[in-house]
Amino acid sequence: MKSMVTKAAAGMLYLKETITVITQEMTDAEDMTLLQSPGQGPDRISGALIDVAKHLCNLKIRVWKKVLLHVEYTPVTLDLNTAHPCLFLSHDPTSLQYTSQPHRLPDNPERFHMSAEVLGMTGLSSGSHCWVVDTGCNHDWILGVACTSVTRNAEVQAQPENGFWTMCLRDREYRAMTSPPTAMTVTEKLKRVRVQLDWDKGQVSFFDPADDDTPLDSFSHTFTEKVFLYFYTQSKHPLRILPERMCVTVQQSGTGHPCTVPD
Repeated sequence: MKSMVTKAAAGMLYLKETITVITQEMTDAEDMTLLQSPGQGPDRISGALIDVAKHLCNLKIRVWKKVLLHVEYTPVTLDLNTAHPCLFLSHDPTSLQYTSQPHRLPDNPERFHMSAEVLGMTGLSSGSHCWVVDTGCNHDWILGVACTSVTRNAEVQAQPENGFWTMCLRDREYRAMTSPPTAMTVTEKLKRVRVQLDWDKGQVSFFDPADDDTPLDSFSHTFTEKVFLYFYTQSKHPLRILPERMCVTVQQSGTGHPCTVPD
């Protein structure tokens, strides 16, 4: 907690300093005057005038884009209320790792009690969603999606008939968790895995983002309830949901189409 408070205080100080600088720049911009050398006509003083457009054009948007460089967006996060007591979750919460010392946590009905599992914070019931997981040095994991009604008080296989659509690394072998599990052809160790859910089309797919999004495997199922991001691990090496880059877009008048704001 002391470490978190220190980081938060440092972040607040940085933002305060940034706001002070931006405020001063905007004040200076408002006070700018056009300069012209006495006794010289416009044709003879090219470049002497301050480029007002350069400094003031879309000033607020350009400031916002600079702020975004210091802000991270994670498409999905973990639900601490579902985490097994042997899982340690980061304060974000975007990463998890196994610990042999169980935490003392409330015995709420959402929590997994038999296996080191956790679900995502938000249930997904329409549209297309994707996220990238950094698996790093973790050698014992399962990841994918699970439906709301999965069993949490008994140990079951993370397979479709039990409400799970997942892939795993177990005993140095990658498997699609079908019934029975199917070995996957992976030539090199996966450092990252991209999970893509299309709820409307009933598809869960896995890709290798380090190899031009090479498809690893996929499931097809007609979903009838919400599904959540799903993790299992018994490794002390963390699994982490990676943040995504954000950009500023504007809605083009009359077309309804967004466009990215250039630098």
